[in-house]
Amino acid sequence: MMDPNWIGAIAGAASAAATIALVLVAFVQLKRLREQIDMAAQQDLRRITLDACQRYEKDPELRSAMRNIRQATSQGSDYTLLSAENSFDAFTILNYLDALACGILQGVYIEALVKDHMRDTIEKAVKALIKGESGPGWKAEKGMVEPSRVSSLLTVYEKWFPLKKIEYHEKPTSKSTSPRQ
Repeated sequence: MMDPNWIGAIAGAASAAATIALVLVAFVQLKRLREQIDMAAQQDLRRITLDACQRYEKDPELRSAMRNIRQATSQGSDYTLLSAENSFDAFTILNYLDALACGILQGVYIEALVKDHMRDTIEKAVKALIKGESGPGWKAEKGMVEPSRVSSLLTVYEKWFPLKKIEYHEKPTSKSTSPRQ
Protein backbone atom coordinates (compact mmCIF):
# COMPACT_ATOMS: atom_id res chain seq x y z
CA MET A 1 0.00 0.00 0.00
CA MET A 2 1.22 3.45 -0.92
CA ASP A 3 1.80 6.13 1.65
CA PRO A 4 -0.89 8.83 1.44
CA ASN A 5 1.77 11.52 1.66
CA TRP A 6 3.33 10.23 -1.56
CA ILE A 7 0.01 10.32 -3.32
CA GLY A 8 -0.45 13.93 -2.24
CA ALA A 9 3.11 14.77 -3.31
CA ILE A 10 2.62 13.16 -6.73
CA ALA A 11 -0.72 14.94 -7.19
CA GLY A 12 0.87 18.26 -6.19
CA ALA A 13 3.78 17.73 -8.61
CA ALA A 14 1.39 16.80 -11.42
CA SER A 15 -0.70 19.89 -10.69
CA ALA A 16 2.41 22.10 -10.68
CA ALA A 17 3.61 20.58 -13.97
CA ALA A 18 0.19 21.13 -15.54
CA THR A 19 0.17 24.73 -14.31
CA ILE A 20 3.65 25.35 -15.74
CA ALA A 21 2.58 23.80 -19.06
CA LEU A 22 -0.52 26.00 -19.16
CA VAL A 23 1.54 29.11 -18.40
CA LEU A 24 3.98 28.25 -21.20
CA VAL A 25 1.14 27.62 -23.66
CA ALA A 26 -0.51 30.90 -22.64
CA PHE A 27 2.80 32.75 -23.03
CA VAL A 28 3.33 31.35 -26.54
CA GLN A 29 -0.25 32.16 -27.52
CA LEU A 30 0.00 35.71 -26.18
CA LYS A 31 3.28 36.23 -28.02
CA ARG A 32 1.74 35.03 -31.28
CA LEU A 33 -1.34 37.17 -30.67
CA ARG A 34 0.91 40.20 -30.14
CA GLU A 35 2.74 39.43 -33.41
CA GLN A 36 -0.61 39.20 -35.23
CA ILE A 37 -1.73 42.51 -33.73
CA ASP A 38 1.55 44.15 -34.77
CA MET A 39 1.22 42.75 -38.30
CA ALA A 40 -2.35 44.02 -38.54
CA ALA A 41 -1.27 47.45 -37.29
CA GLN A 42 1.51 47.61 -39.89
CA GLN A 43 -0.94 46.56 -42.60
CA ASP A 44 -3.36 49.28 -41.47
CA LEU A 45 -0.54 51.83 -41.49
CA ARG A 46 0.38 50.84 -45.07
CA ARG A 47 -3.26 51.08 -46.15
CA ILE A 48 -3.74 54.46 -44.48
CA THR A 49 -0.52 55.77 -46.06
CA LEU A 50 -1.49 54.55 -49.54
CA ASP A 51 -4.98 56.02 -49.15
CA ALA A 52 -3.45 59.38 -48.25
CA CYS A 53 -1.12 59.24 -51.26
CA GLN A 54 -3.89 58.18 -53.63
CA ARG A 55 -6.02 61.09 -52.46
CA TYR A 56 -3.74 63.25 -54.63
CA GLU A 57 -5.07 61.47 -57.71
CA LYS A 58 -8.67 60.86 -56.62
CA ASP A 59 -9.84 63.89 -54.63
CA PRO A 60 -12.01 66.13 -56.85
CA GLU A 61 -10.81 69.37 -55.24
CA LEU A 62 -7.15 68.43 -55.69
CA ARG A 63 -7.77 67.23 -59.26
CA SER A 64 -9.46 70.51 -60.07
CA ALA A 65 -6.59 72.52 -58.57
CA MET A 66 -4.03 70.43 -60.45
CA ARG A 67 -5.97 70.82 -63.70
CA ASN A 68 -6.17 74.60 -63.24
CA ILE A 69 -2.43 74.89 -62.48
CA ARG A 70 -1.56 72.61 -65.39
CA GLN A 71 -3.67 74.67 -67.81
CA ALA A 72 -2.25 77.96 -66.52
CA THR A 73 1.35 76.72 -66.88
CA SER A 74 1.32 75.34 -70.44
CA GLN A 75 0.88 71.77 -69.24
CA GLY A 76 3.22 72.21 -66.29
CA SER A 77 6.15 73.62 -68.23
CA ASP A 78 6.00 77.37 -67.52
CA TYR A 79 5.24 78.41 -63.95
CA THR A 80 6.12 82.00 -64.78
CA LEU A 81 2.61 82.25 -66.26
CA LEU A 82 0.94 81.82 -62.86
CA SER A 83 -0.86 84.84 -61.46
CA ALA A 84 -2.67 85.76 -58.26
CA GLU A 85 -5.74 84.01 -59.69
CA ASN A 86 -3.90 80.71 -59.37
CA SER A 87 -2.81 81.17 -55.75
CA PHE A 88 -5.85 79.34 -54.32
CA ASP A 89 -5.16 76.30 -56.50
CA ALA A 90 -1.45 76.39 -55.64
CA PHE A 91 -2.26 76.59 -51.94
CA THR A 92 -4.81 73.75 -52.22
CA ILE A 93 -2.12 71.45 -53.64
CA LEU A 94 0.56 72.59 -51.20
CA ASN A 95 -1.79 72.35 -48.22
CA TYR A 96 -2.50 68.71 -49.10
CA LEU A 97 1.23 67.97 -49.46
CA ASP A 98 1.92 69.79 -46.17
CA ALA A 99 -0.68 67.62 -44.40
CA LEU A 100 0.96 64.53 -45.88
CA ALA A 101 4.36 65.75 -44.66
CA CYS A 102 2.90 66.47 -41.22
CA GLY A 103 1.65 62.88 -41.09
CA ILE A 104 5.15 61.67 -41.95
CA LEU A 105 6.74 63.79 -39.24
CA GLN A 106 4.23 62.57 -36.64
CA GLY A 107 4.57 58.90 -37.62
CA VAL A 108 1.01 58.65 -38.92
CA TYR A 109 2.25 57.70 -42.41
CA ILE A 110 5.13 55.49 -43.53
CA GLU A 111 7.78 57.87 -44.85
CA ALA A 112 9.42 55.41 -47.26
CA LEU A 113 6.05 54.60 -48.84
CA VAL A 114 5.13 58.27 -49.27
CA LYS A 115 8.58 58.99 -50.66
CA ASP A 116 8.27 56.19 -53.23
CA HIS A 117 4.83 57.39 -54.28
CA MET A 118 5.10 61.20 -54.05
CA ARG A 119 8.81 62.11 -54.30
CA ASP A 120 8.70 63.70 -57.77
CA THR A 121 5.42 65.48 -57.06
CA ILE A 122 6.76 66.98 -53.84
CA GLU A 123 10.02 68.03 -55.46
CA LYS A 124 8.30 69.85 -58.33
CA ALA A 125 5.63 71.44 -56.12
CA VAL A 126 8.18 72.83 -53.67
CA LYS A 127 10.55 74.06 -56.35
CA ALA A 128 7.94 75.56 -58.67
CA LEU A 129 5.24 76.76 -56.26
CA ILE A 130 7.20 77.69 -53.12
CA LYS A 131 10.79 78.41 -54.08
CA GLY A 132 10.17 79.64 -57.62
CA GLU A 133 12.98 77.46 -58.99
CA SER A 134 13.13 76.01 -62.47
CA GLY A 135 13.72 72.31 -62.96
CA PRO A 136 13.96 69.70 -65.69
CA GLY A 137 11.14 70.43 -68.12
CA TRP A 138 9.74 73.52 -66.42
CA LYS A 139 10.66 77.07 -65.59
CA ALA A 140 9.66 79.16 -62.62
CA GLU A 141 10.69 82.53 -61.20
CA LYS A 142 8.72 83.17 -58.01
CA GLY A 143 6.88 81.17 -55.41
CA MET A 144 3.13 81.34 -54.95
CA VAL A 145 2.92 80.49 -51.25
CA GLU A 146 4.81 81.82 -48.25
CA PRO A 147 7.16 79.06 -47.02
CA SER A 148 6.06 79.51 -43.39
CA ARG A 149 2.56 78.30 -44.35
CA VAL A 150 3.89 74.87 -45.37
CA SER A 151 6.68 74.27 -42.87
CA SER A 152 6.13 70.50 -42.54
CA LEU A 153 6.36 70.12 -46.29
CA LEU A 154 9.62 72.06 -46.37
CA THR A 155 11.03 69.99 -43.51
CA VAL A 156 10.36 66.76 -45.41
CA TYR A 157 11.61 68.30 -48.66
CA GLU A 158 14.90 69.35 -47.06
CA LYS A 159 15.33 65.86 -45.64
CA TRP A 160 14.66 64.18 -48.98
CA PHE A 161 16.57 66.72 -51.08
CA PRO A 162 19.45 67.99 -48.97
CA LEU A 163 21.48 70.85 -50.35
CA LYS A 164 24.71 69.72 -51.84
CA LYS A 165 27.55 71.38 -50.04
CA ILE A 166 30.20 72.88 -52.21
CA GLU A 167 33.59 72.53 -50.70
CA TYR A 168 36.30 74.97 -51.62
CA HIS A 169 39.90 73.96 -51.29
CA GLU A 170 42.79 76.33 -51.50
CA LYS A 171 45.28 75.60 -54.20
CA PRO A 172 48.58 74.60 -52.76
CA THR A 173 51.14 77.28 -53.33
CA SER A 174 54.57 76.30 -54.47
CA LYS A 175 57.11 77.76 -52.16
CA SER A 176 60.72 77.34 -52.69
CA THR A 177 62.17 75.14 -50.01
CA SER A 178 65.78 75.40 -51.02
CA PRO A 179 68.02 76.05 -48.03
CA ARG A 180 69.76 79.38 -47.85
CA GLN A 181 73.35 79.56 -47.06
